[in-house]
Amino acid sequence: MSYVGEPFDYDVFVSYAQAEVETKAPLVRDWSRYVAARLRDLLATALNVEGGPRDSGIQVFFDDRVLVSGQPLTETLREKVQRSALLLVLMSPLYPKRSWCLDELGWFFQQANRDGRGQEHCTVLRIQPLEEGAWPNLLRDERGKAVAFHNLFDPREEVPLCLTNLGASRLEEALMEPFIELKGKLRSLRSRLEARRRLTASITQKPADRPVLYLDAPPDDEALWRNLKGELKDLAIVQPSKLVQPNDDEHPLDRALRERRQILFASSHGVVLLHSGHDSWLEAAVAMAYSERRLLLQRQRHLPWAILDHMGTRPQVAELFDVPCVLATSSGWQRELLTKLGLASPSPGALP
Repeated sequence: MSYVGEPFDYDVFVSYAQAEVETKAPLVRDWSRYVAARLRDLLATALNVEGGPRDSGIQVFFDDRVLVSGQPLTETLREKVQRSALLLVLMSPLYPKRSWCLDELGWFFQQANRDGRGQEHCTVLRIQPLEEGAWPNLLRDERGKAVAFHNLFDPREEVPLCLTNLGASRLEEALMEPFIELKGKLRSLRSRLEARRRLTASITQKPADRPVLYLDAPPDDEALWRNLKGELKDLAIVQPSKLVQPNDDEHPLDRALRERRQILFASSHGVVLLHSGHDSWLEAAVAMAYSERRLLLQRQRHLPWAILDHMGTRPQVAELFDVPCVLATSSGWQRELLTKLGLASPSPGALP
């Protein structure tokens, strides 16, 4: 995991032109690899001790494959560029002439523009003399001037600093400013991302930790139904939003009514039928619920049910269909109801 964390796999992507084809020598590639490794070590020494996930640390991507003109870049390389927090450009006269260098530059800023980063997330080291007019457009400011950069070349020799003496103190000292700049950018970006993650975590939706119940009752007992629904709200999500009010000629087993209930039954974890004295309604409702439960069982879906008794007498239909009953006037009936449905554990100290 990178130091800055998600969504980035790499903290720094090193973009450079190798020059092996033109020079027939690996000097620039070896120098670039050394610089990338030293900066990585410096950053790791400064930042890896700050804490965070155990597997996190400075990740620097450096591609040292020998590429030739016309060779296609892989989609994997594009992903690596776009999943890098910072871009480190080693600018040389060959850099603006290499299609793959310009591709890497374009891919990085394409993603940076999407997620709110900008040119400040690119650090440029000029490793050989290059006129300002030759700089890539993406590394120019709004006035057309080259962005700020660090010089890392010998003006007299016109080659990367200490090209043939990689361990020289002169090169080590010259790397301090780029190191400090990269360190500051990584710390700043990590802080921004952590703040965003904390904000996201604070507004995360509440987990689905409550069961969904379908509580049915006679239309004439809507006030009682609403009261019982309110008493259940802390332990369950209770539907429907309002009781179905059938027309005068509509039977409880009417086809349209059954279709509406089927949908709600299928999305519930349990069905509860209110016994409030309307025995004819309850008998029809139990028969309908039994039928729907059988249909769901054919789809390998067991839907538990219960009768919430508000009368104090177990209705005969409960005996006929073997429906568990819970007395709505007893203390703690809400949890007892969920326990009967198999949706909650008994309260501590309750009898088995």
